[in-house]
Amino acid sequence: MPMRNLSLGSPEATLGFVKEMNDENFKMCLDLGHMTLFPKESAADFVRKHADDIPVLIIFKARMLL
Repeated sequence: MPMRNLSLGSPEATLGFVKEMNDENFKMCLDLGHMTLFPKESAADFVRKHADDIPVLIIFKARMLL
């Protein structure tokens, strides 16, 4: 993962950070393409579980070279 030392490490950690900020103007934007970096949980499951906490969702069709 690029810039690992600046990363919170997982979507769950990022969501926890957003909640800890406890600021109505500080929200989470989930990029589904980046969810592929965290194969522990599918993007669909994460969105279903945390739908109320994700006001912005980015869906972008791109070819991934693995």
